Amino acid sequence: MSIVHFEKDFEFGKKGEDELEFFLKFYGIKYMDVRNERYGHDYYSSILGRIEVKRSFDLENEYFFLEEDHNIDESIGPLRKGWLHTTDADHVLFIDKGNQKKVDKIIIIFKTDELRRFYTDNNHKWMLKENRVTYKNNRPRNKSTYRGIPYSDVCGQVPFIVWLDCSSKKRSSLKEGKIA
Repeated sequence: MSIVHFEKDFEFGKKGEDELEFFLKFYGIKYMDVRNERYGHDYYSSILGRIEVKRSFDLENEYFFLEEDHNIDESIGPLRKGWLHTTDADHVLFIDKGNQKKVDKIIIIFKTDELRRFYTDNNHKWMLKENRVTYKNNRPRNKSTYRGIPYSDVCGQVPFIVWLDCSSKKRSSLKEGKIA
């Protein structure tokens, strides 16, 4: 059985949150980090409201990955829906995984209710896949499911904003969606 370690996933996500904090500070957007407060979101800002940060956008292959179920194995813990169903965030910010050299950073912002509605109406189009069991402190933590959604399926269907932070090259295949 393949193993995913919570600590590695946590560090991967933390890098995305660090990038968001840099971005907000750079543009002078005031924010509060509420990740440790047990709210259903990661940050709060006066401009975007409650913010959920995800690092599950793959720019290189132009896919979003959305967790459908956080845990599907009762032997590990209670069954639980994925973050899109449980977050109370006003906006979801997807930060590119950063494994390409064409764009330094990309942040795509969705209104959570619009993304949730789109996902609920269309999730039958994309194959549901199971993740490997995630371990924390050498104990099984959860086994989640997800769907990979092509960027092209979202474009024009869900209002969003794209922020590019490019060094010198821009990715021409990405188009800005309807402004939220």
